[in-house]
Amino acid sequence: SVTPQVVEQLGRQGYVVLDGVLTNQQAHKALEGCDMMLRNGKLQTLRQQFALGRQDSMMVLDEWQDAWGPLPPEFEGMNLACQVLKASAAAITQHCDVDNTKKEEDTHKWADVCAPAYMQLAMYAKTGAKYVRHLDNDPLDENNKEGTVGLRVCDRVITALLYFNHDWKEEDGGYLRLYRPEEGREEEVLLDIEPLAGRLVLFESERFFHEVLPTYRSRWALSAWLTAAPPQ
Repeated sequence: SVTPQVVEQLGRQGYVVLDGVLTNQQAHKALEGCDMMLRNGKLQTLRQQFALGRQDSMMVLDEWQDAWGPLPPEFEGMNLACQVLKASAAAITQHCDVDNTKKEEDTHKWADVCAPAYMQLAMYAKTGAKYVRHLDNDPLDENNKEGTVGLRVCDRVITALLYFNHDWKEEDGGYLRLYRPEEGREEEVLLDIEPLAGRLVLFESERFFHEVLPTYRSRWALSAWLTAAPPQ
């Protein structure tokens, strides 16, 4: 899905929207796993962040490892989704040399971009749940360098979002809203993106303010951050 043309577009405009990354059947299979994990109480609401405007329920997960035993059938769809997000990093590093629009240091960062160490599965409830406008890698955040190298907020290079929601309608809300990255225009809406099943959205984590608009139907997304390579 992430071709040289996609990487060129990502480098040129800072974001890209790809449809059909999962088939309808694959997205439905992933959604079955989502519902099972919700029923089993695996998702949690971060109460402190809820008050600050992040109103999803979420869980951290990763691609299934052979050491854990046989892959449970109910996790097959979600495991494929995790593999898709991890593979996007390898595709970007493979094709990043086609992008001649970035500065040298940015090009090097893309050439060494790493697969996500983990992913977040998020569900926005149909009660109007939202996520207010924010940056995934805010250089002005005094806490963005805390934690393990490779897992810190400041290490985030590209945000990846994969959706599982079939037959989404305008009245369902829950659009991903991207704002313009140009200096002085950060309050201007760039575009609203429907969270459609099988759709993959990639954008630069440090450049694009974004939000999830109020949601009126259960909305599922798998998110990850492709990160800068740790220093040698």
